[in-house]
Amino acid sequence: MNDQEPTNAEEPQTDTPAPLLLSRRRLLRMLAAAGGTVAVDMIVPAKWLPPVLRIGVLPVGAVSGDSFPFVWVEQSSGTGSTLNDIWGADAKNVWAVGDGGTIIKWDGSAWTTQTSGTADYLFGVWGTDVNNVWAVGGSATLCTILKWNGATWTKQTNATNAPLTSVWGTDVNNVWAVGFAGFILKWDGAAWTTQTSGTTNNFRSIWGTDANNIWAVGDGGSILKWNGATWTTQTSGTTNNFRSIWGTDANNVWAVGAGGTIRKWDGAAWTTQASGTSSHLYGIWGIDANNVWAVGNDGTTRKWNGSTWANESNGMPRYFNGIWGTNITTIWVVGAGGMILIKSDPVTIPRPTQVNT
Repeated sequence: MNDQEPTNAEEPQTDTPAPLLLSRRRLLRMLAAAGGTVAVDMIVPAKWLPPVLRIGVLPVGAVSGDSFPFVWVEQSSGTGSTLNDIWGADAKNVWAVGDGGTIIKWDGSAWTTQTSGTADYLFGVWGTDVNNVWAVGGSATLCTILKWNGATWTKQTNATNAPLTSVWGTDVNNVWAVGFAGFILKWDGAAWTTQTSGTTNNFRSIWGTDANNIWAVGDGGSILKWNGATWTTQTSGTTNNFRSIWGTDANNVWAVGAGGTIRKWDGAAWTTQASGTSSHLYGIWGIDANNVWAVGNDGTTRKWNGSTWANESNGMPRYFNGIWGTNITTIWVVGAGGMILIKSDPVTIPRPTQVNT
């Protein structure tokens, strides 16, 4: 099922969730008839939730028991621009960035547009707190770095002539950004300076655990590690392009990319993991070493449970670029066409013994 409301003569478009109209009632009755452990791969528009909960049908990712576990709900982003990355300080302060200088912010109840002051592509966003957030991007020969101070976004001066793709740091005085042509920049609290990477490969993502353990990944399977003093090349075992990197600690780091490529760092070496998909993977994020999600094109969502990667359907065929959350019950995914999905909190619901017609 897609994310669009049914459009036929017996179901006029309405924001009123009840009473259920005929075809929707038929669908929900069929699902309920399958029993109390139904798992349905679909997006549930917000206005469907009250009737779905009322009859006790479990939408996406349902499991047995009396709880309504997780449901992917599409949120209104207020933009049709592709969103490339997402990061938040907490559940009421979340930023997503995208094409055309798009920046939107979640305040706990709605997404609102913020003035970025640029029309350049924005590919990465990261911060330390609600008053210190960076967004990076650019165009073919231009690097863009924006800084949020709690009230406005302002452009920062830099010394590169290539777009930046990702940003990450340890604190307000130690922030790194990577980009095309092997560029790595570091913010020291006063200025951005170039660091020597030793490669001209395009970097796509950066992440670390502390100031002495930082990884940058990019095209051609390239992985570089910062040890506090220099960047050195690590062997990835693939020439596929990497698109994102994330980890829980210095011994549990994942890099994902083209063709479903997943590599894991165990503190000593990068090893291949079977993703179970050939779809390109563009984003990765998790809660801990046993709960990690990778997202990509064609609505691909894979979940690591500590031993294997498995499919986690969400019913959305568009491609996903970024993922971030506050905990295991609140996770956002962003992607093409301004799409934002949130994996919502569990809701306890009654279990009816039958469905009234």
